Amino acid sequence: MKMRFSLILAAAALFVSSPQALADHQTEQLERPVTVETLAGPVQIFDVALGKVVATLPNTKEMQDQAKTWIGSITGFSPSIKAEPRDGLVIRIPLQQAEPVQSGISGDKVQELFLFASSTHPRPFQMLMFTQKGQPLFVLTEAELTPFLHKFALDPYFKNAQNQK
Repeated sequence: MKMRFSLILAAAALFVSSPQALADHQTEQLERPVTVETLAGPVQIFDVALGKVVATLPNTKEMQDQAKTWIGSITGFSPSIKAEPRDGLVIRIPLQQAEPVQSGISGDKVQELFLFASSTHPRPFQMLMFTQKGQPLFVLTEAELTPFLHKFALDPYFKNAQNQK
């Protein structure tokens, strides 16, 4: 069990720092320039079945607010130590400012989160978070994902993930 958790942490580190994953992602060309204020590293959407980042989004205040909502929807620790999704999407959001977590989960603040949006298992979703001290926290969240996917035009990625199962 310890080895599996180490594997997912290693995969998360690769996901976060892989320049190739970002290079593989093709972005749409916009007809006119758009200016967006970003607050931290980019938000990345990773398709588990494809094994690559399928979308990179600016980390805006809206994204930060969404991450805070997910953190506020935590129901407790995940009963499974297995943080190896087999399908769906992994949504990575680095936080501009470390965010406190409800008591009983951690006394330290969270600086980054990975939401595992399974295309085959309904809520609660699993979420891997890293504290300022680098401590991993594997929790469950009752986050409502559909509005987020729709708002940021990510529905097609989730539907593709569902079709690949």
